Amino acid sequence: MATQMEVNTAGRARKRLTLKDKKEILRLYPKKDDKAPKKIIPIRKFEEVEKALLKFVEDCHARDMPLSRNDLKQEALDIAQRLQIKGFTGSNGWVHKSMKRYDLGSVVLHSEEASASQDVADSWISNDIPTIIQSYKNEDIFNCDETGTQYRALPKKTLTKKGQKKKGGKVNKERLAAGKKLPPPPIIGNSKKPRIFTKAKLDIQKAGFSWYANSTAWMKTGIFEEWLTNLNNSMKAQKRKILLRLDNFSAHRVDSKSNVRLVFLPPNLTSKVQPLDKGIIASYKKYEQRFKAEH
Repeated sequence: MATQMEVNTAGRARKRLTLKDKKEILRLYPKKDDKAPKKIIPIRKFEEVEKALLKFVEDCHARDMPLSRNDLKQEALDIAQRLQIKGFTGSNGWVHKSMKRYDLGSVVLHSEEASASQDVADSWISNDIPTIIQSYKNEDIFNCDETGTQYRALPKKTLTKKGQKKKGGKVNKERLAAGKKLPPPPIIGNSKKPRIFTKAKLDIQKAGFSWYANSTAWMKTGIFEEWLTNLNNSMKAQKRKILLRLDNFSAHRVDSKSNVRLVFLPPNLTSKVQPLDKGIIASYKKYEQRFKAEH
């Protein structure tokens, strides 16, 4: 059992400190008769959750994925549950202190292009990729990436008067397509059995996609592992061996399968070496907006 000591702080509530804080206490209070002003020793509860949450934030930042305070709170609760940590409530105060400790704030996300090294990207494209894909047919090479769909969101554009400022980016129109039937995409929602599915009498097995659910609708390691196993079984049945290129998001860090080889893109270079970021996802978003407008 850890020895507990109590340290009085001027005008502050008494805090209990465990033996792991011994060195810090001795540093601040070298002598018993020390008359120096007392200092407050910060106690970091649930440090494991905080470290895992920071790794999650770094992963999302590397993939240019937006995060809200509620996203952090929900992810922290999920982490605590996975680590079987009791007593963690993920309060707004805890989230706020964690954000402050790691200097996290609400900012407008910018493209990762600025921080990506063009030299490393060029080397990957010119040297690494040809070597990696040389033993695969074009129809057996796939790229994988996640994107979000806000099915309740209204369009972000509206009619404006002539002369008003408009913002936008240059779109690369190059396209290359080859191959056989693509594997069904996994779709992640918040509910395991959405009422709309029941109302529409939708048969998930025949819907043309794989449905998964968790409280945040984020890709998790368990979901990715299950989807990858199903994909591998499908490739086995077709007697195919495929290559799957994807970014190094933590949820993707699983082992390759017998018929599906995973190749991870270099860190922080997704914007330069991921084909899906060269207009394909943007094109999908446009089709999605058009579909919502028509329905």
